[in-house]
Amino acid sequence: MRPEETLWWHLADTIEEQRRLCAEAHRTLAALAGASDYPASRRLLDDLAQASAGHAGQPG
Repeated sequence: MRPEETLWWHLADTIEEQRRLCAEAHRTLAALAGASDYPASRRLLDDLAQASAGHAGQPG
């Protein structure tokens, strides 16, 4: 295997691990937040849901 192929495999693995961690964080925070109406909580949960789906969020 060429070095650049190894790099792409590693990058893909790293991205998948980050998605898994975001999904796990989303589940944990959603359970802790319950039915929270705090806008910051909703935004955080929305951002984590987007990240776990592989979509980059917009800062701000």
